[in-house]
Amino acid sequence: MSNLFSGQRNVQEESVIDKTKEPTKFQRLNQELLETEQKYYSDLLMVHEVFQKRLAAAFGVQIISRIFLNWEELIAISQKVIKHLTQQQPGAAFAAMEPRLQAFVTFCGNQVSAMEDLNRLENENLNFKQMYWSCCQDPNVRGLSLGYFLLLPMARVTRYPLLFEKMLKCTEMDSPQYKVLDGVYSMLKALCSEVNQAITEVENMNMLYWSQQYVNCDSIKPKLVFPSSTRHRYPRVYLHSGILYKLRSGKMLVALLFNDFLLFTTPSVSISDPQSFKLSKSTDLCLNMYKSPLMLESLSICSPKEDDDEAVLILKSGAELIHLKATNVNSRKMWENQLTKAIQQCKEAVVQQIRSPDRQQKSQIGRLLLEIAEVINMDLEHPCICEVKLSLSAPQKVSLGQNRIHGAPICTTQFDLYDPSEKFTMGFFFPRQFTPDICAGEFTVPIGDLLNASVAHRGPILRTINMQKSDLAKPVGSVIMKFVVQMYT
Repeated sequence: MSNLFSGQRNVQEESVIDKTKEPTKFQRLNQELLETEQKYYSDLLMVHEVFQKRLAAAFGVQIISRIFLNWEELIAISQKVIKHLTQQQPGAAFAAMEPRLQAFVTFCGNQVSAMEDLNRLENENLNFKQMYWSCCQDPNVRGLSLGYFLLLPMARVTRYPLLFEKMLKCTEMDSPQYKVLDGVYSMLKALCSEVNQAITEVENMNMLYWSQQYVNCDSIKPKLVFPSSTRHRYPRVYLHSGILYKLRSGKMLVALLFNDFLLFTTPSVSISDPQSFKLSKSTDLCLNMYKSPLMLESLSICSPKEDDDEAVLILKSGAELIHLKATNVNSRKMWENQLTKAIQQCKEAVVQQIRSPDRQQKSQIGRLLLEIAEVINMDLEHPCICEVKLSLSAPQKVSLGQNRIHGAPICTTQFDLYDPSEKFTMGFFFPRQFTPDICAGEFTVPIGDLLNASVAHRGPILRTINMQKSDLAKPVGSVIMKFVVQMYT
């Protein structure tokens, strides 16, 4: 009997020993990370040897580098990652590689252009096509195309945070490894966001340049430059495009939505399949402006009537109602979503520029009363805006039209003072719709200088101040300013 129990105990002990020999989930994930990295590295190296070297030798490094970009840098990084993973814990291995991982942003941001260059060479260059086909016959390629392998870096960089997220879930929070893994996981997620942002920025710039080349807006003066900053000094962003019809006449329009305006155009040739039509940087279609762009800051979406078609889209620009119809209900919903978001962000940008800065609970210590009496050596005959502001107050703007009475003060206003270290800034701007306003002249004066001048003088002080900067030329104008500083005691 004792021998029987003894045998059972030995079996149980052996079972416990066997379980301790089984790899933990963390170890399995670590092994998966290493093995998939080795396979990824092997594919990168194969592409370099089979495709990159042979094609570069035949067609030149300059042409082929547009396809492979920084491929050799990606090989070196993967090789280093493998080395670190065999010597360190995965968290420490990737923490050491953080600066070099930016190479993924460079490659992935230009990946679409690389694929397009490959397709163009394959379709237009017979010699390239023959050499490329010969490379594809190499047994190491496994019957796959180069296009497949060019997608590997994107697939790899998006795989990293998923693996580290799984490692975090099977690591105790009080483990020394947890903090390192958590930091690397956050870093890799941020890296993927950078990659996505780089892709978006490249695609956006491509569409802005496409618009500049194919959209005819000659009636807009000065000329509309699509790849530029908006009036509110934000980079212009291409957001959406598609076909919309005028509701009553049924006229087809191609609409382009940017982050500052909506543009309606007419195509130079008829579009055969409106349902699947989509603009891209490879679209060969000229568009002519149908009407002046609708600025988003004065645009809104109106609710349709109950008996309206579900594809109807009604916009309001100022007092004008614009009745449109999308190609289908889903298209109308997409337009509504894109427009709603774009209009909201545009209006927030406008509000941000006129919002008072954060005074951090500062109390009012006085006020500045001023009158801009005269401007010397500056041509203000064009429509012009005078903008005055203090560091801790919202800017004030005065439009100087042609009806301004000659000799009358340009601007009379006052500001509350919150800090003696504030600065007073004044500028004259020629307004533009589609680019930042042109600065005709601007100057900045520390409030301390005005305070010092007012101490030794009672009543208004007259001061001539020279312009310090201008977008037009060397600042030559000056302003005669009358001011009073009242301090509360």
